[in-house]
Amino acid sequence: MKERGLRKIKSKRGQELTLGTIILIILGVAVLVFLIWGFSSGWSNLWTKISSYFGGGTNVETVRNACTLACDSKSDYEYCKVGRQLRYNDINQKMIKETKTCNQIAGDVNLKKIIGFEGCAEIPDCVGYVPVFDPNNHTLLNINQLNLGCSGLCDNKTKDKFCNERRVIEFKDTITGEKWSKEESCDSLVKVYKLPVDTKCNAITC
Repeated sequence: MKERGLRKIKSKRGQELTLGTIILIILGVAVLVFLIWGFSSGWSNLWTKISSYFGGGTNVETVRNACTLACDSKSDYEYCKVGRQLRYNDINQKMIKETKTCNQIAGDVNLKKIIGFEGCAEIPDCVGYVPVFDPNNHTLLNINQLNLGCSGLCDNKTKDKFCNERRVIEFKDTITGEKWSKEESCDSLVKVYKLPVDTKCNAITC
């Protein structure tokens, strides 16, 4: 009985030793493969490939497709004003993260090669382009000044100035941070841009 018990103990130890050895061998082989892969392909390339599995890779193709779609659909706003959050590798394989519009991408000699987007013949120039006001993405920087001026005209029932006098509106894109300006009447400010002016001006009808 004692001999059988000793044999069982030795057998279990042998199995544990064998299992532990197998695990160590597998880990050793995995580390060796990792090192060989790293030295052969370059550590920066290896890190890029690994990070891509966890959502940290490049999105060059996604941005290129978005800009191509904006061009094909002749969407000035999407092409000229919408900021694209870029993730790409520069010539040194360093991950770069920045926000650019399609127009800015096309105007950058190096960046347009990396993204693979040459520009848009349908929308050749974004200079002076003013987008349609979007309350979800745009803010009025001088809203208090405009509201004060237009409220005064409303209170005094100064119809001509309220309906026709143009005031400078200053905008800011909350996504790209880009600023621009245009001129509108107080009437347009109330109707289009929802300027409060004591909620609405019932004293004047343009």
